[in-house]
Amino acid sequence: IDKLFLTNKGGIYIYFEELASFLKKRNIDFSSCNYNKDLSNDSSSESRKKRFFERIRRCFVDSKFDIFHSSYYRLPSDTSIKVVTTVHDFTHQKYYNIFSNYINLWIKLRAIKRSNAIICISENTKEDLLNFYKPRDDQILRVIYNGISSDYKKIDNKDFTYDNYFLFVGHRVKYKNFDFAIELLRKQNEFKLIVVGGDQDKEAFFLNIDKDLRNRIIFKGFVSNNELNKLYNRAFCLFYPSSYEGFGIPVIEAMAAGCPVIANDECLAVREIAQNNALFFSHKTKNFNDVFEDLCQANRKEIIINAKNQAKNFNWSKTFNAVLNVYNSLVVNK
Repeated sequence: IDKLFLTNKGGIYIYFEELASFLKKRNIDFSSCNYNKDLSNDSSSESRKKRFFERIRRCFVDSKFDIFHSSYYRLPSDTSIKVVTTVHDFTHQKYYNIFSNYINLWIKLRAIKRSNAIICISENTKEDLLNFYKPRDDQILRVIYNGISSDYKKIDNKDFTYDNYFLFVGHRVKYKNFDFAIELLRKQNEFKLIVVGGDQDKEAFFLNIDKDLRNRIIFKGFVSNNELNKLYNRAFCLFYPSSYEGFGIPVIEAMAAGCPVIANDECLAVREIAQNNALFFSHKTKNFNDVFEDLCQANRKEIIINAKNQAKNFNWSKTFNAVLNVYNSLVVNK
């Protein structure tokens, strides 16, 4: 591959940021466009309208580029350029209303049908894709796992102790089951809960928290990789009750940092990437408190060592090399 055009947006930006970093190292010519960057902090109805139309508007791409790679289902203006689309999940199709589901699926399938190569970030996402679309014989379909930053690691391999808090990392939309974390906190009086990430500020977050629990919850919002790694290192566990993910990067980050993971057995992507190196509770019985208690009695050292070994399977270098193979396959067949 000689020239590549990338697009990126929001939380997906890290995916392309990592790809761009490796492209620079390989001296591959590429360009990128930020999706409505000038509107990123504007929540007005007018900006939302512009964002929507931006998603269905084709990107102008210089004819010098061989490949257009999008993770937000946009398409290039040049109909002759090869297209790669990364599919992350089908959250809208599972958890959003009919109108949002239909619009999102239409945009998604429009890009997928035009693509010469389709990358899914897990086998579970691939299975979801196949429920909506049957790839043509001339389309490449690959499962390429996400990586995690090398910032996540065990700070002191001799220290397997922990502080009395558990972590919740991510948004608090319904399918993430943040209410499970609150239920667990009520039952574990000696523990605190630290909440990282999401799109709320501190004041908005605590509006929905009962007053009797507020002094046992520490709201961090967005933090640096370095700070999050420290939180993983000292936590009793990462509590990850989400019912659905395309991948579940915090799970692998925690495992790499020596933090045991308790996850929802309904989340097939997490079961796929963590395998038997996380502890799973039943979504049907909501026995997360029992699993939490089991972890108190478990051999943490063995759990941590096994999970760290599993986490070694996920790094951005490995991801990039697999993506590069897809690019090169398209250029060879151009």
